[in-house]
Amino acid sequence: MLGTISVEAARMMARLKAGTKPILEVNSRHDIVLAAAGLGDADEEFKRDVAHFLLDEARVLEGDRPADAKQFCNRLARLMRRGLAAKAI
Repeated sequence: MLGTISVEAARMMARLKAGTKPILEVNSRHDIVLAAAGLGDADEEFKRDVAHFLLDEARVLEGDRPADAKQFCNRLARLMRRGLAAKAI
C-alpha cells in the first residue's frame, strides 16, 4: 500500500502529466524588486545576485531545489555580508 504524497509532489506530478512548465510571476511592485531596480550600475553584481536568489527562492517554495546549490549558498553569503555590513554603519 502506498502512503500519501506531499502537496508539492502532487503539484509536480500534475505539471508533468499536463506537460506544462511552471510559470514565474514577478511582482514588479515588490519592495525587493523596486530596491534592486533602483540600484546604480556600480551594483550590477549585487543586482544579479538578488535576481538569481529570488528565482531560487521561488524554486524552493515550489518544492524544488535551487538550480546550483553551491552558487545558491555563495549568493546567500554575499547577500548576508552586504546586509550585515549595512547594519554596522
